Amino acid sequence: MNGSIASLLKDVPIGSLATTNPDGSPWNSPLHFAATESHLYWFSSGAAAHSQNIARDPRVSIAIWSPDESDGPRGVYINTTARALDTAETEQARAAYAAKFGSVPPFFASFTAYGAPLGALDESRSGHGKWYLTSQED
Repeated sequence: MNGSIASLLKDVPIGSLATTNPDGSPWNSPLHFAATESHLYWFSSGAAAHSQNIARDPRVSIAIWSPDESDGPRGVYINTTARALDTAETEQARAAYAAKFGSVPPFFASFTAYGAPLGALDESRSGHGKWYLTSQED
């Protein structure tokens, strides 16, 4: 991952997760994201609409956009697949979240950890402070 994308993912706390409802309509949820070199993580209730949508259809689109436009607009768009994580992977998500935010809120103990691979940079679409990542991983 290039340094500009890594910086954006480190600095911006909230992004938008888009999923698909059972009737095919879009659903969008603002969430706190944390990233490693290869994955994006978040915590959500398994009963949330976006969590139910992921269980049925793992394809997601994520947008993370910096509110600081002093050097121009900067954002990353990620088309990938998401899933609920197992116990070992949840610890990776907790570590990434603690590294970014300083701690993991206690109420997250009742939430499920989710993850999605960041994928590869689509250089043909990226530029001018906007980066597009795509993953074909299931």
